[in-house]
Amino acid sequence: KMIQSAENEGFVPLRRKWASEPASRIKVQQMALYPTPDIGQNWLQNFGSRMERDLENKQWTPVKKMASFTKKPPTIDEEDEEESENETILNDQHIESTIIVVDPFSTGALLAVRASDLGYRVIRVLSDGDSPVASLVADGMAVDYVATIIVNGDTANAYEEAATAIKRLPYKVHALFPGAETGVLAADEIGARLGLRGNGRDPILSKARRNKYLQGETVRSAGVRAVGQRLVQNWPEARTFLDQWSRDAQKKNNAYAYPLVVKPVESAGSDDVFKCESSDEVKTAVERICGKVNGLGNINEGALIQEFLRGEEYVVDSVSRDGVHKLIAIWHYDKRYVNQANFVYHGMSLLDGNGFTSTEKEKVLAQKLKQYAFSVLDALKIINGPSHMEVKVDPESLEPCLVEVGARCHGGEGSWSTIARACTGYDQVDATLYAYLDDQKFEQLSSQPPPLIKHGAELFFVSRTSGMIRSIQKATEYISSLPSFAKIEWQLKEGDFAPLTTDCFTRPGSAQLIHTSRDQLAIDCKNIRLLETSSRPAGIPPLLDLEFVCKKPIDRGTVIIVDPYSTGAMLAARVRSHHRKKLLVVHSDPNSPIMNYVAAGTEIRAHGSVMHSNQGCEVTAKDCATAAKGAIVGVLPGAETGVVLADQLADIFATRANPQHLSAARRNKYLMGEAVRKAGVRAVRQAKANNWTQAQGFIKELENQNHAVFPLIVKPIESAGSDDVFKCNSSQEVRQAVERITGKINGLGYLNEGALIQEFLQGDEFVVDAVSRDGIHKITAVWMYDKRSVNGTNFVYFGMQMVDFFGTDKRLTQIAHKLADYSNQVRNALQIFDGPSHMEIKVHPDSLEPCLVEVGARCHGGEGSWLTVADACVGYNQVDVTLDAYLDPDAFDALPLIPNKLSNYGCEVFLVSHHSGIVAETHVDLIRKLRSFAKMELQVQPGSKLKPTIDCFTRPGAVQLIHPDPNVVLADCETIRQLESEGKLFTLEQ
Repeated sequence: KMIQSAENEGFVPLRRKWASEPASRIKVQQMALYPTPDIGQNWLQNFGSRMERDLENKQWTPVKKMASFTKKPPTIDEEDEEESENETILNDQHIESTIIVVDPFSTGALLAVRASDLGYRVIRVLSDGDSPVASLVADGMAVDYVATIIVNGDTANAYEEAATAIKRLPYKVHALFPGAETGVLAADEIGARLGLRGNGRDPILSKARRNKYLQGETVRSAGVRAVGQRLVQNWPEARTFLDQWSRDAQKKNNAYAYPLVVKPVESAGSDDVFKCESSDEVKTAVERICGKVNGLGNINEGALIQEFLRGEEYVVDSVSRDGVHKLIAIWHYDKRYVNQANFVYHGMSLLDGNGFTSTEKEKVLAQKLKQYAFSVLDALKIINGPSHMEVKVDPESLEPCLVEVGARCHGGEGSWSTIARACTGYDQVDATLYAYLDDQKFEQLSSQPPPLIKHGAELFFVSRTSGMIRSIQKATEYISSLPSFAKIEWQLKEGDFAPLTTDCFTRPGSAQLIHTSRDQLAIDCKNIRLLETSSRPAGIPPLLDLEFVCKKPIDRGTVIIVDPYSTGAMLAARVRSHHRKKLLVVHSDPNSPIMNYVAAGTEIRAHGSVMHSNQGCEVTAKDCATAAKGAIVGVLPGAETGVVLADQLADIFATRANPQHLSAARRNKYLMGEAVRKAGVRAVRQAKANNWTQAQGFIKELENQNHAVFPLIVKPIESAGSDDVFKCNSSQEVRQAVERITGKINGLGYLNEGALIQEFLQGDEFVVDAVSRDGIHKITAVWMYDKRSVNGTNFVYFGMQMVDFFGTDKRLTQIAHKLADYSNQVRNALQIFDGPSHMEIKVHPDSLEPCLVEVGARCHGGEGSWLTVADACVGYNQVDVTLDAYLDPDAFDALPLIPNKLSNYGCEVFLVSHHSGIVAETHVDLIRKLRSFAKMELQVQPGSKLKPTIDCFTRPGAVQLIHPDPNVVLADCETIRQLESEGKLFTLEQ
């Protein structure tokens, strides 16, 4: 089915990890699965079944119903300033137009960013909801996608559905671009259906623009030089071809039957490309490739055997418009044999084929490459958009021959863009935008090789020794000091394992070099290569300072996160990114309804995942030990549903843990209150009831004690998010609430085995977030809740603001200190001695005495959206402190018992809908222009159903506000509330 979503700021910088790393991992993609109205429960059931299958295969991929905005929209002044600084910027005649990028990964992400920076709305189309190249996005790529469309397969019907979904959006689409190689076919198909400029939907030619075998044959049939080749699906077919190939070589008196190149038909990045010197090596290569999942995530349906083309390899980057081709850049590839791998990229440099310093040979070569490249484009009918062509040039005749071509921009995550812009004044991404969006600028581009203003090269680092990285600092400083240095990008950091470099995915990083002198550039390239050798001169540091030289990663310990949902997803992600520990995730329930609650942009790369066994936690622990393959150094709950199982596993593995005998009281709200009361700490009056008779008995008991009976609170014993929490003013209302709750499946997916009836606590409600270690409690934040009655429902969250322990509001500071003392008493009563806790407390308006509402022995939820506010106001957050308590005790000990004076004022505003209907358009820019705006998460988009907000699950989004002046924050809060009440945030369909 077609799934649509408003999205966040684009795929965060994820890196494809090394081939030596275990394949099982969790990759939380930044997309929302938001079913269209006609999907219904069947879709949910199908999705649940697929999720369960993925879990069995240890390939869990949860998704998030959220869009996140982190960039304020540019003002007119900012646009003018940017245009004056960069002459390549397009005119603003289409500021309100929309463009589409299919698979905005690698350089496609840069394309989306540039279009967004120009003021265009960007729609993202994903050709595959779980693309393995989705992680290939360079640092800093941030786009506010207005919608995301996921294509279900590569059938005509799927493309038709995608085009229909796009047409339903309230945006005028001006252009459609392929982003990554995986998006070429979908771009052709969808673009043609939308009537947009493209390369047409001829099924044969579209396939030939992706399939390397068809590509070569199409070029050959047009009378253009093409490589000798054969497509085989098994070794017998390959052997037949080799026999014929050898006979043909003998007839031509050609002694060079070998080497041959064997590679997948559709892949990229030198993925499984073999140079074979014998039939035995061809056999090994064919058998390895056929049936394997390649680097683009597709199953290799065969192997391509090609003649080995001698000579240097070049790349021709072009952009076309209506059959008119513009040559943008020619790069000279440096590929070498290293680490027992052929064709390892060492770098590439711009060819100056039309400049003052060009040699005659370079000029001739550039013209030959141009003419040949354009003939290949014509043969493949690439008449619109970018193309990236790899060509081998014979060393004697200088005649080119195609290796392969992609009908998209040059890849490599666009890191070469810095060089191209500095050396020619523009790059292929700029030219692609011109071709579709600015006729005049495109026509001004030359079809001849551009003369170079400067000389530039990108060096791909090569690791010749594998091991655990101790430092890259000295190498960074050395490279940065070179005269031609422009930029450096690392794919590794201290503590990571560096494998031997054998392809694009295993290189540790790259450096971009630019200089007016070609000679100086050559000297700096040579000096960087010295860093990679063991025989480097004195004074030159190693490229990678290795702590250990080893073939495989050294086990640094494994952390288990049980149910990594909501804020638990961020906790899991930071196990690796902040502490370099192995991560193992455990799922307590394969059908958990909160599995999707993972903030957009959260990347969980687990070494393994385990499904909780229905045979008990002992079996689950055994599975965890097998998956961890080493020491388990911590077990933590991610979400509320994981608290009990985390306690059990921590006890089994003898890691830091809270006592087992009170584990149930840390989940069950009734047992919780009674345990606190038993410890002599103020607790709410309460009773649990499975039916009206039991509830009636509690009411009579309160009457006999001469206690004020009503109002009373009735809620589930185990749930969250104000799920079915009722404020009852009569016996009849209590009865209705008890009967509604009992036997119902709650928001956490559990069956309510009764209801909890509690006295109504007067006063404001606060939240105290803390982390404990060996009974030492550190308060990380105190929040003041804003809960109100709205849409016929009590206790709807409107927001929360950070409380300053040392602020100017003396009443609030007094409350904060009382809350710190009281919450520590509750933790001790419940024996929460280790790990995070999230406690909700009511404070009496007169006496200021606190009383517990409930506590969760896990991090503050809300999918961690509050972290932005915590970091800006306190300087640290509960998630990081939790991991410090387990993995970095020195950092934990260095923190104060309560936060110091806040450096900013902040709050989180939960959006409240007063209306119901189908969203036609959102007006989030009204909020993003506020002075204190920091970030925004949106859970609806055009086409989504907007419901009146009655709990955490029906709010349309949340906004984080931060500013040094509290009055600015308060004023902006009121502005948002006014926009809500006036219905200005969403336009609904009539």
